[in-house]
Order: sequence, then C-alpha cells, then structure tokens
Amino acid sequence: MGSGLMVSPKSEVKIVNMMFHPLTIVDPVSKDIKIQVPSSGLTARVDLSSTLDSTILTKGTEIPVVNIKPANIKVIDGQGNKFPFPEPCVGTVFVVSTMVAGILRRPDVLSPDTTKAGAIRDGDGELFAVTALQSFK
Repeated sequence: MGSGLMVSPKSEVKIVNMMFHPLTIVDPVSKDIKIQVPSSGLTARVDLSSTLDSTILTKGTEIPVVNIKPANIKVIDGQGNKFPFPEPCVGTVFVVSTMVAGILRRPDVLSPDTTKAGAIRDGDGELFAVTALQSFK
C-alpha cells in the first residue's frame, strides 16, 4: 500500500503546521507525547461561498438552508497577508484543518486524525492531541 507522499515511507519529512495551534501527536496506547509541532505562523483557510438551496419551516418560522461551496484556499500570516497555498515540495508535508485537507486532496496535505479512534480529549471533551494524521488523497 503506497503512501502517495513524495518520499519513501522511511525517509524523514518536514512537517509544516499550517494551523493556528500546535500539533500534538501521542502514542495511542501510553498517550506519551511522540511529537509536538508548533504553528508555522501561516494558517490555511477556506473561503466559502453560499447560495440559497431551500428553506425549512419550524415552529412557524422559515429558516434558510444554504449550499456551501469552497471558493478557494488561502494562507494567512500573522499580519493578515494572504498567499496562495504552497505547491508540493519533496520531503515536506503540510498539516492543515480537516476541511482544507478534504478540499485539496493532495498526498502531501494531511490533517489531524480527529476520528473517535484518533482523537485524545480531556475531561471536558476538548481535543488536546491525536494519535495519527489523516489523508484525503
């Protein structure tokens, strides 16, 4: 089973965390931290557009239902400057939100595995780590 990444499975890769918060990956059994990757200072975001799809009626009130479509992916730095998403780079993976990864569907674009099996949550249900990264290739 191939990874689709631009490196061999045992080669070291650079992880560029394009989320606004640190990425923490823990061992699935011991929950010991395997790696923490700080934010790169660049955040990948999806611009969405919407069109009215339909309405629903509840308790005598009509509620609009819109159809959402991704317009484009942008990268924003700490000063609010916008850039295009990086092109693939040998030996580099970009970690982004699940929404961004699902839209881009590139083998070098991964997101934290926030499935029930992969998410590690605190007593309040807040996500604080994952056990893996996920791909939408």
